[in-house]
Amino acid sequence: MIQALNKKTPEGVFDKNDEVISEILCKMIYNQLKQSMEYSDYANYDYKLKKIVNNVHKFYLEDNIFKLISFCCNILITLFTTDNVSILFRNPEDDKYYKMFSGKHKEVEITSGIISKVCTSKKFYFCFSTYNDDYFNPIIDIDTSLPMVTYPVFDKKNEEILAVLQIEYTMSKLSFGDNIEKKMDSLDLDIINLLALNMSSSLSHLRFKLKNDKTSGK
Repeated sequence: MIQALNKKTPEGVFDKNDEVISEILCKMIYNQLKQSMEYSDYANYDYKLKKIVNNVHKFYLEDNIFKLISFCCNILITLFTTDNVSILFRNPEDDKYYKMFSGKHKEVEITSGIISKVCTSKKFYFCFSTYNDDYFNPIIDIDTSLPMVTYPVFDKKNEEILAVLQIEYTMSKLSFGDNIEKKMDSLDLDIINLLALNMSSSLSHLRFKLKNDKTSGK
């Protein structure tokens, strides 16, 4: 929004030429802000991408699924600058489902919530307003009023869900009035997908190792 005071005329009235100049100025400012935001978005994407690439090898160092999931939670917390991150996963050793949140895990049943919807549909789900969402259940989902993304992690065959990521998502783009875009940034979605692929590979590797250890009696 631009406000101006015309001191060139006693009445302070703007003519048509003034209106044209104001419109041109507004468009110039808009384009400059847009370019600045786009540069910032890609710089942020580059940072997140490097963060994942630099930590890829660490995904395969853990031989305990709870430590691996905790590590993944910490990566998500760093990438999206929020403490509200949870990961639902199935422990292959007892075949039970657990939810990791704030460094702690607890056994859960997947009977409701956005997590249940994602497990059923096998598709990611973006919720702009959790408290207005029909699927939201604070007992199993992250209890937040902010936007939230829930994303499935599949096995290598894309058949079985190994884990479900849930992230409180802070909208990074500027919005005014009713113009707000109620969807995720596509670059952030790419980052989550990349992390999910690495998690899929490391979880599959760990499950294979645990199965072999059990067979060999280790």
